[in-house]
Amino acid sequence: MLTFLITSATGCQGTSTTHPLLSQGVQVNALVQDLSFPLALELQFVSATLFKGGFEDVPDIAAAIKCVATVFLNTFPNLADPTAEMFVAAECAAGSVTSFIVYTT
Repeated sequence: MLTFLITSATGCQGTSTTHPLLSQGVQVNALVQDLSFPLALELQFVSATLFKGGFEDVPDIAAAIKCVATVFLNTFPNLADPTAEMFVAAECAAGSVTSFIVYTT
């Protein structure tokens, strides 16, 4: 089954990306800051798998990216976020990622 990792999954772009994927039967790993946040719970209710973490949490990134085919990286509003490099490193280590999408604006 195709699996996407959506970062900043509870933000406007994250939820706008996650819901259509789930409606098409795509498995979504949603990286969120707070597992109890209402939008995170909503994503979980519609079948997203939640992972708690942020861009600086390497172990959390590694857990969320395991067995993922596509990563959707959204660092908005800080588009020059240097921690985005950790996602590239985690993607290389995971070995399963075939597509890497970066939201810029």
